[in-house]
Amino acid sequence: MRRIALLLAAERLEDLFEFRSLRLHKLQGKQTGQFAITIHDRWRLIVKPESVDVVWVLEVSRHYGD
Repeated sequence: MRRIALLLAAERLEDLFEFRSLRLHKLQGKQTGQFAITIHDRWRLIVKPESVDVVWVLEVSRHYGD
């Protein structure tokens, strides 16, 4: 819920790059255009910006599925 609160508080997705603890990064391959935010350990939040004001939360998953 804290990560969602940060998404809501940010004016732009790019602002979240300032929070190094989020480990926000672009995804590649089939997930080009999406970003991952670390939640805890290997758990991550996958988001996709639609516009300046809209960011979709696509998935909460465990990275590598193990």
